[in-house]
Amino acid sequence: MPGGAAIQTLSVGGKFTSYTGGFTTVLGLAFDAKRRLYVLEVSAAPGFPAPGAGKIVRINASGQREDFVTGLAVPNGITMGPDGALYVSNFGAAPPGLGQILRITNLTRF
Repeated sequence: MPGGAAIQTLSVGGKFTSYTGGFTTVLGLAFDAKRRLYVLEVSAAPGFPAPGAGKIVRINASGQREDFVTGLAVPNGITMGPDGALYVSNFGAAPPGLGQILRITNLTRF
């Protein structure tokens, strides 16, 4: 269901607390040095994941969200590298040899 996915935190005591919601098909999370959260959605569209409907949403410390990268084609992984760049797998469901790793270095553009 579009917008039905949520991100939760887990306390040391084992209690889940809602952090933020309104996502679709979340596959990964990453934080940058400024403690901004990057949420990878394989597809923000309803139904089967559609190429070009994947995106990364950035959530600032204040809770403000913004579409950071859009138009991804079935991405399936995200991580923050030791160099401070964001790495994202694109075309994750593509035949062997057609996948991509995108390196995003300009994290301060917003």
